[in-house]
Amino acid sequence: MPNFDKNMQDIQTKENEIKYHNIDSSNSIIHGLLWNTENYNRLQTSERVNENLTLLSRHTSGVSISFKTNSTNLKLKCQTTSDIYMSHMSGVSQIGFDLYLKVNNKYLHLAVAKPLASPYNITLFKDFNNEMKEFILYCPLYSGIKSLLLGVDENSILESSLPINKDKIVFYGTSITQGGCASRPGMNISAILNRMLNNRYETYNLGFSGNGHCNIQIAEALSKIENIKYLIIEVEGNNYEKLYERLEPFIEILRTNLPKTKIILQSHFPYIYHLIDDDKKIQNEKLREFQQTISKKYKLIFINGYDILNEYNYEAYVDNIHLSDIGFYYWAKYLIDRKVIS
Repeated sequence: MPNFDKNMQDIQTKENEIKYHNIDSSNSIIHGLLWNTENYNRLQTSERVNENLTLLSRHTSGVSISFKTNSTNLKLKCQTTSDIYMSHMSGVSQIGFDLYLKVNNKYLHLAVAKPLASPYNITLFKDFNNEMKEFILYCPLYSGIKSLLLGVDENSILESSLPINKDKIVFYGTSITQGGCASRPGMNISAILNRMLNNRYETYNLGFSGNGHCNIQIAEALSKIENIKYLIIEVEGNNYEKLYERLEPFIEILRTNLPKTKIILQSHFPYIYHLIDDDKKIQNEKLREFQQTISKKYKLIFINGYDILNEYNYEAYVDNIHLSDIGFYYWAKYLIDRKVIS
C-alpha cells in the first residue's frame, strides 16, 4: 500500500517487549457463545443442519471478549478460517476485530484491526498510560477463528472483566442479523443493542447468512436455552417462497417451550424494488400480513420492518438489501425507543 497517509497504516511496536496470551478464563471472558466457547462455534454439532450452517456456525458474529489490563500496548495475532472475500463489506468486519474502551461506565470505540489477509499480527494501541483499563474486543462477523493471541507488555496484568449475565437476548435470522454489511464487528445489531442497554443482558447472535430457514432443529435448540428474556426473529428475507410452510411450526415449538419469553417477529425492512415492481410489493404485503397473523395467534410481538427504517429514504443500506452502520443503529434505537426491549 502506498505510504501517503500514516493514519492508514498499522501501528508499529517493538515485538520483543510484548508477551502473548491464549484466550482463557484466567485472563478474559468470551461472550456471545451459547454452547462451545473452546472453538468459537455458535451452534452445537447436532444443530448444524447442513454444510452451510456448519460453516456459518463458525463465524463469530456477536462474539466478544472482555478483559482488563494495565498494558501500555495491545497487539493481537490471529488466524481466521477465511480471507477477505466480499466486495461490498469491509475487510475489518469480515475478518478483523473491533476494540472498545470503558469510559465513565460506557464502552466507547477505540480501535480496529485492519487486516489485509489472514494470518495477521496487528497493534491495536501503543504508548498508553499504565492504569488499569477495561475493554471489549468484538470478533469477526463473517469468518471463524483458528487461533487468537492477545499481546501485552511483558510485565503487565491481563485479567477478565464484565461477567456473563444470566438474562439473555437472542437474535435469530438472516445475513442482516449476522451483520451484513456493517463496517466493523461492533456495529452489528446485537453488539449495538448490548451497548445501548449498558450490558444489562447477555446478547447472542444466531444470524446465518442466506440460511435463516426456520429449521426445526434450530427451534428445538433455542427452546432448551434458559433465561431468554427476548428472542428476536428476522427471517422473511431467506424464506420468500417457503415462509408459509416453515414459520408456524418453528414458532409453535418456541412458544410451547418458551412460554415466558418475549418473542419478537420482525418483517422485512423497506426494499426499494417494492416501489417499482408491483409483484414484489404484493408479495411483501402478503408476507407481512401472514407474519402479523402468526404473531397474533401465538401471542408474539410483531414489528413491521418498514416502521424502523422507512423515514430514512432507503439510505440505511449498502446494496439495497443489507444494512449500513446507520441502519443497524436505528434498528437498535427503535427497539429501545419503542420499549420493545427494556
